[in-house]
Amino acid sequence: MKFSILILNIILFIFGILFSILYLVTFSHIFIIAFYVILIFYFLTLLYVYKELKFVLNIINSNKIKKLSDSPFYVFTDFSHLGKIINNFISKDKMIGAINLTLTKSVTNENFFKVVVENFAIIFNTMNVAVVVYDPVIEKMVFKYGNGHLKKINLTDNFNLIQNKISNIISKDEFVNIFKEDFEEIQNIGIYKLNSTLNFNGYIIFGYTNKKIDASLFNDSNTLLLEIQTAFNLHVNNNVLNQKIKDLNLLNKIITLMETNKNIDQLLHIFLTHITANEGLGFNRAIYFEKEESKNYLKGVKSIGPLTFEEAQSKWEAIVSCTIDVFLEKNSESEDEPLEKLVQNSNLFLHNDVLLNDIIDSKTYKIIDISSSGFSNQNRTILQSFNLKKMLMIPLHSYDNFLGILIVDNEFDNKSFSYDRINSLTSFSNQTSLAINNILLYEKISKLAIVDELTQLYNRRFFNETLENEVSRSLRYEKNCSLIMIDIDFFKNYNDQNGHLVGDELLRLISKIFKSSCRHNDHVCRYGGEEFAIILPDTTSKGALEVAEKIRKKVLENVFPYEEKQPLKKVTISLGISSIPELSDSSFSIKDTADKALYAAKYSGKNRSLIFDPTIHAEIK
Repeated sequence: MKFSILILNIILFIFGILFSILYLVTFSHIFIIAFYVILIFYFLTLLYVYKELKFVLNIINSNKIKKLSDSPFYVFTDFSHLGKIINNFISKDKMIGAINLTLTKSVTNENFFKVVVENFAIIFNTMNVAVVVYDPVIEKMVFKYGNGHLKKINLTDNFNLIQNKISNIISKDEFVNIFKEDFEEIQNIGIYKLNSTLNFNGYIIFGYTNKKIDASLFNDSNTLLLEIQTAFNLHVNNNVLNQKIKDLNLLNKIITLMETNKNIDQLLHIFLTHITANEGLGFNRAIYFEKEESKNYLKGVKSIGPLTFEEAQSKWEAIVSCTIDVFLEKNSESEDEPLEKLVQNSNLFLHNDVLLNDIIDSKTYKIIDISSSGFSNQNRTILQSFNLKKMLMIPLHSYDNFLGILIVDNEFDNKSFSYDRINSLTSFSNQTSLAINNILLYEKISKLAIVDELTQLYNRRFFNETLENEVSRSLRYEKNCSLIMIDIDFFKNYNDQNGHLVGDELLRLISKIFKSSCRHNDHVCRYGGEEFAIILPDTTSKGALEVAEKIRKKVLENVFPYEEKQPLKKVTISLGISSIPELSDSSFSIKDTADKALYAAKYSGKNRSLIFDPTIHAEIK
């Protein structure tokens, strides 16, 4: 409606009141004549306003107009008089300005796509509008919002294949190739492509129930469509920025966790968790091989992810949809996982493997197919056993120190390796390399404090602390713990006959036998001089005797330099055994009783293993 008519109507009303007052005061006929003239014009303008309002009210009452939520506009479902209404009520420039304001305000809003649909409905005069957007994370088009007959649509895979070839108008015959629905009520479908500067595309899909779409629609609405395109760009940029901030905050959290962690296994668990968790980088699987010092192969250390597709399906939520915090709450020890067990029993050999050596030397990532030339046959077979086909390999270096190789893949959802994800993974791997190197340095320094330099066994300080802890644990949980004390027979004679350098070599050789004869969780220590001690958690005195005898026989069977100069013509050892709770009840008593058993073994002829027996000790005493 023209606002001038409304203003004129108000002015006439005011003058009418004014002339009536002047007439009552002066009783002049001029004022009464003027009053009647104004009254006639007032009723004429009022009649014009009434006709226009009645027209709009009729449309509203006939459900031909609908208020849009979160928008200052009404959308019309009957368009026969729309041009007249727009001309009378609002100019095109004002409509563009209002749409621009509405879209700009909603850029950071979760309902952005709803607002886009409703404003697009205004521009093209239809209630059948939907928005689909390409999601680069899952690499598919995703339905965002719709109304009318397009309130819910399901896209076929063909939409992803032909998205860049779509014309502005899709015929009825092409529906079946793109949508799973038929949309019988709609004549044909128009598609308007939204492009962003970040390779993040969207599409507005619309249609009419009472007419076919004409290409001229797009040309006539370019300015309004440009406003939607601009808002879409702002929305995408805002989301990308927010995601980058979220990623940086998460990365900072992970790096802080790693920097405060002094355990290499826990650090690797955090590292691989961030790579595979959906809240992190979202790869399907991550495997880490570390460089073995002074050896020409990489040892499988840790992995997170399924081995087979069936396992992936059964554990998909735990692997992909799990958040970092939930993932990190899980036990980092995952030896029961099939892939983990396979990885930890595998080595990648650098000899004759051109591809692995090239990756290590180049210090940069490579996307590799399992069939790529350069793999040695041995390494290819190992990688195939993990069901690896297409993988991303990243060497981890700390300065010039090569630490290991990270392998990731997307075997189960077949997502491609996007540049953004590779870039994030590379940066994160570089940070992790520094953390790993720091832990290795820390472990090296810590090892110097608890390891005997000559034999590379734990020293007496470590022995005292560990024995105290193991005894306390055994008493608390009512478990067994045994101690073996060992002494090399006639070691003074060996030293005197052959010199201290040869004596040191004997200590090194015999220490290797002790270590190779024990379990991973046993603690082999040099107690002092030619005396040694072995702490055996969860072991009875009988079990300890079996270990002691195995060690004694190995020493007896081994050929040592110059052993013919010994009184028994062989290097031999004597061993004493005690345990908790069978023979002692404290760290002091188990050490004391084991030492007494050792004394009894030496007293009774050497080259033997004895369990502590109070009666035998009393006789010797």
